Amino acid sequence: MLTGSDPNMRIIYLTPEKMVQSKCFIGIMDKLYAENRIARFVIDEVHCVSHWGQDFRKDYRELSVLRMRYPNVPITALTATATIAVKYDIVKHLGLKDVVFFQSSFNRPNLIYEIKDKGKTKNLSDDILMLLKQKFANMSGIIYCLSR
Repeated sequence: MLTGSDPNMRIIYLTPEKMVQSKCFIGIMDKLYAENRIARFVIDEVHCVSHWGQDFRKDYRELSVLRMRYPNVPITALTATATIAVKYDIVKHLGLKDVVFFQSSFNRPNLIYEIKDKGKTKNLSDDILMLLKQKFANMSGIIYCLSR
């Protein structure tokens, strides 16, 4: 798909580990760059770049290669959990230029945060399904659990 004469991908979503560890993929990216077919890199959870961040992952650190290999491609860096020190570490490490920060509170009025006990049944899946049907029918959301 990406290696043909007319690659038809509009978005490629992959982990930093795949980006920096796959020589084959880097070769494909080099070819796309040479053909001016890369519009932007978007790095989610970018706080993982920083040693100051709470979720440091070494392969995020290697994403500095994006600016070196693809100097004309804009980079958008997204995170919800960066301190000021982490933000400036990200900018420095990724070689970001003309940076504009957009920031808002994590506490948004359109979100509902609740902590629930596992419930009276012994089956967590049943509890979740009952909660979804009774309280959150036809709504979207994310359920975080302390374990799998």
